[in-house]
Amino acid sequence: MRVARAAAASAALLIAGCNAPQTGTAVRHSAPVVSNAEILRSLSVDGRTVACVDTTNWQSELKYVAVMDIPMHCIMTPGKMLLFGLGGGSVARNYRRMAWSVNVVEPDSTRLSFARKAFDFTDRTVQVITGDGRAYLADTSRRYDIILLDCVSSNDYPREMMTKEFFTLAAARMPETGIFAIAVESVGWKDEIVQTLSATLGAAFRQVIVLPISEPPDKFGSIVLMASNTVRSDLLRDPERNLDYSPEWRYGPEYQKAHAWDNHFTLVPGAARIQTDTDNSWDRILAAIIAAEKQQPREYLP
Repeated sequence: MRVARAAAASAALLIAGCNAPQTGTAVRHSAPVVSNAEILRSLSVDGRTVACVDTTNWQSELKYVAVMDIPMHCIMTPGKMLLFGLGGGSVARNYRRMAWSVNVVEPDSTRLSFARKAFDFTDRTVQVITGDGRAYLADTSRRYDIILLDCVSSNDYPREMMTKEFFTLAAARMPETGIFAIAVESVGWKDEIVQTLSATLGAAFRQVIVLPISEPPDKFGSIVLMASNTVRSDLLRDPERNLDYSPEWRYGPEYQKAHAWDNHFTLVPGAARIQTDTDNSWDRILAAIIAAEKQQPREYLP
């Protein structure tokens, strides 16, 4: 695999930064490590990969990043997207490539300069706002067609942005056709975190779709949940299919999108407890996910 070859050839460069939004009690992290290889460049924090790109085209190698594009396939005309968490900039970059207007809320004031230095995130049209995501959404009068929350590889999941109250707030900042999507990691497609998020999203949106990534269905990996008040049975723009039978397609982003959509499903409403600001089980659920991720092999990519 390209990732394994890149890891063997990499040289580590330490760059100051932070892994994820800080919520509740602060968690101390080791310094982020950027591995510079001939083709791939990856970022890890506390031994967990949070970004990996092909430097020839700055395309992300993380599977879930491609699946976060699917909301764009549900809306015909490019509009406004809000992203919580800049990461290496790959999600924002993908939306800008499709002419979307992009705002990012990032609590770490150093992350933007870090993304520009290590991952060539140089698009000055992307407005990056430093601050708390929920506070921003509560205060802003802006409306967005798509709102994305990226929690993958996080030791500090933003619990205050995973409750019924927050999802209701997000729905109020979008039109009826707006889409909210959240990316997390799970032990299989129907893990407790997936069922819990589906139930909680369902308290604020009419439809919740699960977009699976890992194969087989009981494998640990990343997963995306997409919610909207407009019920959708199909995409307006289908992912690209492997019409010329290219052997490399299986490893590219269009395969990830096609796999996620072809296997999408909905969960039975009420199968899990709705999480609220004052009554939730996130500490227990997320502790199990973080522990499971740390047991994954070195070559694991979400």
